[in-house]
Amino acid sequence: MRGAHTCGALMALAERGKTDFDVVVAASAGACTAAYLVSRQFDLFPVIWTKYLHDGRFVDLKRLPTRRSVMDLDFLIHRVFKELDPLDVEAIRRSPTKFFIVSTHCEAGAPVYFDAHKDPILNALKASAAMPIAYRHPVVIDGRTFIDGGVTDPVPVQKAIDEGCDDITVLLTRPEGYRKKIPLVNILPRLYARKFPRLAEAFMRRYEAYNRSVDLIESGKLPARITVIRPKTKLPVSRLSTNLEKIRATIRLGEQDAREILSPST
Repeated sequence: MRGAHTCGALMALAERGKTDFDVVVAASAGACTAAYLVSRQFDLFPVIWTKYLHDGRFVDLKRLPTRRSVMDLDFLIHRVFKELDPLDVEAIRRSPTKFFIVSTHCEAGAPVYFDAHKDPILNALKASAAMPIAYRHPVVIDGRTFIDGGVTDPVPVQKAIDEGCDDITVLLTRPEGYRKKIPLVNILPRLYARKFPRLAEAFMRRYEAYNRSVDLIESGKLPARITVIRPKTKLPVSRLSTNLEKIRATIRLGEQDAREILSPST
């Protein structure tokens, strides 16, 4: 639920009228929120996070010992995004903004960038957010299997550069100085090694992918102007938090952190 900070940051960007991006590239929960940015449904940013994600319909830890997924992406994508507070898919198709949704190709163990102007948007969002273990089944699109884009490209700044962007706003959910460490216990490679050996290798290098992107952002050597919006300290929510007040507090922190960066002079 750290993506609630991204939600707050996007609310602040909308408040300042800074929403006309040429390119948007996002992974995991960030891709879902970014979709409502590209569709220009700014009023639904907080609605999605505070109305549907805390009451057991989306995340329910009681499912952990069962065969059901702890995280119900089918509810989020097929009920919320299609019916309850529908994502305007056609507005995304018509948008002049290039919108790339990052997912991880299981067979290749590499990132794939779905193009929202051509590819199936809702399925791509589902694939991007399909967190291993929490969502038990890879998402199949055109016969290929995908999981969470954050596994192979959690901070897709290089993709933005490759698309020719020279003024980039990066939204992070970890404070300055944070780097991922080599996990002491890593069961994911063993779970996927037999069926998807390249994906298993990607899990082993997951911390490197994150650290490499953050190092690149902080290096000062990018051929682009970089604005980074991120929390000052550890957020009050964890990956699967369902406490509504903590989610709201995280959204407020995202707004505050973004407003401080988006000074009137910018």
